[in-house]
Amino acid sequence: MFPFFRCRLVGRLVFFLALAVGTLFTFSDKDVRAAEPDWSLVPGAKTLNDKQKENLSGILKSGKSYGICKNTLMNCLSAPRPDPVTKRIVKNLVRHSILGADEEYLFEILETRRLSASPEKVHAISPGDLPPSGKKSAPVRVIVYADFECPYCRMASVSLRKISQEHPDLLAFYFKNFPLKSHPESLPAALALLAAGKQSKFWEMHDALFEAKHLSEKSFEELGRKLGLDAERYKKDRNDEHLVQEITKQKIEGLTFGLMGTPGIFVNGKEYHGPKNHDDLLDRIKEEHEWIGSEKKLGKGK
Repeated sequence: MFPFFRCRLVGRLVFFLALAVGTLFTFSDKDVRAAEPDWSLVPGAKTLNDKQKENLSGILKSGKSYGICKNTLMNCLSAPRPDPVTKRIVKNLVRHSILGADEEYLFEILETRRLSASPEKVHAISPGDLPPSGKKSAPVRVIVYADFECPYCRMASVSLRKISQEHPDLLAFYFKNFPLKSHPESLPAALALLAAGKQSKFWEMHDALFEAKHLSEKSFEELGRKLGLDAERYKKDRNDEHLVQEITKQKIEGLTFGLMGTPGIFVNGKEYHGPKNHDDLLDRIKEEHEWIGSEKKLGKGK
């Protein structure tokens, strides 16, 4: 229903097999017999129709929170002071229910968010000398490995770029190249990006490449002219073997983190598995910020 997909390097196993482990949901007799959720406790419930409430009912009673409260979503909402992560989880589910998600897809949304927010492994990824979009000191750092010919990369990167401009104090967004062999213009595009970066036009070229309807040598030259780049230097840098090596280094780095396709999105080192649109990415970023605050209150933060 919504774009979870990636441009593939090779096929990969569907990670929703995690459902079989039983770490996310509990289905006790008590849950099955539970009464209708108390909708007065559910954020945004007033906007739901009967069908949407029906789709949400099961997950509220049996889906488990991954915030400070580890109980079912409804039990966590019933607590005297519901933790903010649980409230955000439910708000996100309500939003997707309004967008048309059925019960099965809502469970899928919850699982992907749990895997994204509370993974088994958090990667230590350095942005190196790359320029951020947003403030470098922002509490949430998102690093994306992407290919300029991948449509899902475009969706994710354009969305994150916009979020970093809307919320520069919240998000520092970094872009790394992960060109796929199946996309013949992805490497030349990556070289155009880094060459423009040498003239302090990294993000301007990033935006221009994703906005371009067609990528080719002619379009790379035209974009350079539009951005006011020194044409001779730009052409020389696009043929610089050192930049090819830098792109290769970025891609190998992504492979070491287990990437099998694009985009690879890491939110403070946690791989993101959800939809690539603006609203879902922003919600996950805000959730991460709240997560940091919760850990500090528990004495786990720095």
